[in-house]
Amino acid sequence: MKKIKTYKLYFSHGWNHQNTFEEVTALLIDKKEFNFSPSYVPDQEMYNHLSENDMYQMIRNKVKFCDMVILMCGVYNIQSFSRWINKEIICAKGEFSKPIIGIHRSPDLKLSIVERQNADMILEWDVDKLISTIQSIT
Repeated sequence: MKKIKTYKLYFSHGWNHQNTFEEVTALLIDKKEFNFSPSYVPDQEMYNHLSENDMYQMIRNKVKFCDMVILMCGVYNIQSFSRWINKEIICAKGEFSKPIIGIHRSPDLKLSIVERQNADMILEWDVDKLISTIQSIT
């Protein structure tokens, strides 16, 4: 029996927005030929009081053990999201050279310049494309 690799995926903090984390992980779980171990910061509101350095260290401790970062793309109006996402990108790309895959729900969605410049790949909301991209990048 062939052993299926388990991918360690860090889900960016923007995933706490509108249950997107639960939706995408449910889609990935339904794919029996794909195994993954999710990592994320569970409740942003609980950590907004942290200093910039403490927040970065918390993110760093999650990202360093992952194969890649999955980023829910879109321009967020909430400043705290960009605060988190910017640190996640700096940590992933600058410190650990981890790939970033951005996904979005709509081709009409406005993407931020930060997302476009830092994502290795940006995909529409399609679990099969996401899985094949994860497998091809790692």
